[in-house]
Amino acid sequence: MSSMTAAPVVLCFLLRPSGASGLEGDPALWDVLLGLKKRGFGQGKVVAIGGHVEAGETPEEALQREVWEEVDVVVPQEALAKLGTVRFVFPAQPSWDMNSVVYAADRWEGEVSPSEEISPEWHGLDGLPFRRMWPDAGHWLEEALTRAAQAVSGGSPEPFDVTVTLADDNHAVAGVEWTFGGPCAEPFPAA
Repeated sequence: MSSMTAAPVVLCFLLRPSGASGLEGDPALWDVLLGLKKRGFGQGKVVAIGGHVEAGETPEEALQREVWEEVDVVVPQEALAKLGTVRFVFPAQPSWDMNSVVYAADRWEGEVSPSEEISPEWHGLDGLPFRRMWPDAGHWLEEALTRAAQAVSGGSPEPFDVTVTLADDNHAVAGVEWTFGGPCAEPFPAA
């Protein structure tokens, strides 16, 4: 599946202060909300909050809907910081290809609570549960979360674009390519 036909997806990292002391923008100062997937693609894995963009939705609208559906909070659009894109390429199963826009936020309304799909879990950025995540997370998640912490601390991290190519088993990582700076690549074709 080419990037023009890959599924459009949004991912959101909700961050809260961890109570640790350190330099502003230091990832150790933040906890991130992840979720144990209860059903569907990724069941049993710890994943980022997010999901597919539906027809007629902007990425921001999809993100707000997905966060509400998965963890029962409302993220105001003005609280969203666009960080970059992650493309997941499955050469052995092209129908699984995904183009993801990644956001961070440190403000929301409501109390985080579980849904039928996600059991929310807070993790320190220096203690991510990689053994319970997809193997690709070890190749891009820390960098993305470092940039998320910078963004919610008032910084302006360079946007990133990363392509993760999965191996023929659709699980192991065959390759990772990073690009930094410039505008975030537009991951979704124009309607």
